[in-house]
Amino acid sequence: MKIVIPEPLSTASVLSSNVAYPSVSDPAVWNSATAYKIGDVCRIDYIIYEALKANTNINPSTDTGDNWQEAGLVSKFALIDRYIGSKSIATAEENGVWKIECQVDFGDAVIDTLGLFGLDGKTLTVRQYDRTTNEMVREIVMDLQDESRVSDYSSYFFGPFYFKNDVVLPMALYRSKVTIILEKSGSPSKIGAVAAGKSFHLGVTQTDPECGINDYSKRENTLSGYAYLKKGRTARRQRINVTCPSSDQDMVTKLMTQAAGMAVIYITAGFFESNIIYGFCRSFGFYYSNNDTSYFSLDVESLI
Repeated sequence: MKIVIPEPLSTASVLSSNVAYPSVSDPAVWNSATAYKIGDVCRIDYIIYEALKANTNINPSTDTGDNWQEAGLVSKFALIDRYIGSKSIATAEENGVWKIECQVDFGDAVIDTLGLFGLDGKTLTVRQYDRTTNEMVREIVMDLQDESRVSDYSSYFFGPFYFKNDVVLPMALYRSKVTIILEKSGSPSKIGAVAAGKSFHLGVTQTDPECGINDYSKRENTLSGYAYLKKGRTARRQRINVTCPSSDQDMVTKLMTQAAGMAVIYITAGFFESNIIYGFCRSFGFYYSNNDTSYFSLDVESLI
């Protein structure tokens, strides 16, 4: 069981990107004369704001939080904001292939893990460059289509087809910059979030982890009283029991305290998509300890 606490990134970290700014998916620039309703969005520079109340001539960038809240960054930089739901969306199309190509500088931080989340694409290419010499150190090319369920001609040609949405790669990125390329045919490719940091070993995952989803759909009623389901988003979740040496109990507690209130990467076992969550810890606690071994539980949920 590992966690990866991501290093902070800013728009300056994105050295280049072929995603247009502004793009067709970006909201209009805030206008002091516009009467905004609840839920309306606008942008100032690279930041997107959502109206919490109906308002006019209240600048979102100077608002105290009563009328506006930040809702991510524009499409070009959405991959480095803290929302998976806001995505960098390809604007470059050639011969039917939509491609996002961007380069991110991760600074001087000690990094050994790179995570890419909320992907919508067919082919992922990651190239690592030495920042000083600009020499390519490593290249990884991945087919995101999961063909594990292809067993005959019918499933090969007609599906159903599944694609990986989350990828975590062990990569030493000290003083490195990384080019990320995501390609897809037919419709724009998308990247939800890029996160990279140093991994910390918490302990050994026990054999009974519970993996599933939380469904945020809601039952609502029409004025006539008819019930219907308003579809909401889903979030992946895991409930995990972990063992560690009792001498590590303080270290584990400090790491989980450091990760509180942050989006971090949880790796239950290996780098399978079902064992990876980019999100937050709902609860954590030790429930049994002796002189040699301690046992603790985690309840984690992905960002939507």
